[in-house]
Amino acid sequence: MCLSPDVSGSGRLGRPKAFLKLIAHQELTRYLNAEKRRPVQIVENLWDKYAVSSRELEKERDETLKVLDAFLQVPGYIKEGI
Repeated sequence: MCLSPDVSGSGRLGRPKAFLKLIAHQELTRYLNAEKRRPVQIVENLWDKYAVSSRELEKERDETLKVLDAFLQVPGYIKEGI
């Protein structure tokens, strides 16, 4: 990334408007890229915080079903083997 202005052979600035436009474009691009990264970071943080694998969910479900089955068998609401 070159930020030096075009210099003519006489040592004067060749195109200061083009140089300023280049700087403005580079700064705007840098800002927009940072803004694009922000939503991705937010989603990644949420994913890391709340992600649960399907195996973990299935394991919890099976444990809960065993507890519920035990409660329902005590008063005779369900019979084993059905």
